[in-house]
Amino acid sequence: MTRWQSVYRWIGAALAVAVLALVWYVTLGRSLGGSASSSGAAQRRVNVVVDLGDDDARSCEHPEIARGIPVPVGALRADSTACVLVGTGDDAGTLRWFFIGRADGNGRVRVPRPVSVGHTSVALSNGAVVPIGTPVSVRCTADPNARFETFVADGSATAGYLDMSGALVAIDCELSQ
Repeated sequence: MTRWQSVYRWIGAALAVAVLALVWYVTLGRSLGGSASSSGAAQRRVNVVVDLGDDDARSCEHPEIARGIPVPVGALRADSTACVLVGTGDDAGTLRWFFIGRADGNGRVRVPRPVSVGHTSVALSNGAVVPIGTPVSVRCTADPNARFETFVADGSATAGYLDMSGALVAIDCELSQ
């Protein structure tokens, strides 16, 4: 085999490896990444907590709020009892996913019950993923050493509370008799 034939074979092998890597990258990227319109746990990581401003509202229905609108502006007030938009906004400031909760008047918003705990975040029953605040208080027991993870794991957590930044800071639960 001549020197040029050897060079052509090496170039052909390198091109074959590059094509194979490209096919692998595209196939694996589609199967793991999903489409931009999918709404899995990574896309439901809460980063928006907006006070909607009407403390006397009887209902938290807001038909003007929908996916794809610009994220409204309004920090959660410490004494608010208004409806609160809790959701996920993208880097462009567009609302990607959301739900509406009610502020409790102590600078927190009540959200659906926590169902599982990770190292740094908690999944709620509606699919939202929120970071864990420090500390997380357990409002159904007088024990100051009670671990909220225990109540979430055994299914007795009934609601969670997020602070102004969207971190879980308290839970409500049912004590078993």
